[in-house]
Amino acid sequence: MGVSDLCAVVTWYRSLDLQVPPTRRSAPPGALEHLPIVAAAFERELSYSKVRAITRVAYPAIEQGLRTMAKSIHTAGLERIVAGSAAPGC
Repeated sequence: MGVSDLCAVVTWYRSLDLQVPPTRRSAPPGALEHLPIVAAAFERELSYSKVRAITRVAYPAIEQGLRTMAKSIHTAGLERIVAGSAAPGC
């Protein structure tokens, strides 16, 4: 999955009305329990800010792609993508 494909998936996901309270969208405690790839990356290669952004939209099927994308872009760009804003190149 390329970065542009992943951007499309994240943008689509953020457009859904999931009836989830806003507090659940900002990395609830224990979010990493169900995301082992992101948890391992947090220990080795990703900053807290990137992990926080990823956990807002991640689920097991896309966590590998999000980790790969997070490694290749800066934190502000990742946060824009997760927020549903179109970052350059998406």
